[in-house]
Amino acid sequence: MRIANLIQDVDNQIIQIRTKSLDVSFNELYDMYIDGELAISPDYQRLFRWDEEKQSRFIESLILEMPVPPTFVIETEEGVYELIDGLQRISSYLHFRGEKLSNEKSNPLVLRGCDIVNSLKYVK
Repeated sequence: MRIANLIQDVDNQIIQIRTKSLDVSFNELYDMYIDGELAISPDYQRLFRWDEEKQSRFIESLILEMPVPPTFVIETEEGVYELIDGLQRISSYLHFRGEKLSNEKSNPLVLRGCDIVNSLKYVK
């Protein structure tokens, strides 16, 4: 295949791809997950790895309204959003809200290791 053809093929695909940026809160992502509108464990997603202390520090960041990296999703033909990037952050928030990745209830995350607001330690 010639380079010119390859470039044309790529350009044709770029035209078909639509992206948009949405300002969605973690509460809204939580609701989407509960309602089955957000799939956070597609086959290509890596496993959840953060320990409870790292999860706690992330929740502390949210409480302090600190900026966090964006979350990336792709919309399937069925209208469900599949998580591409952000599993650790969303899973930590779900754990804090008392949810497991399998949509089952679990014990909420007990905050540990919060190093900015020490009084958050042991908050559920």
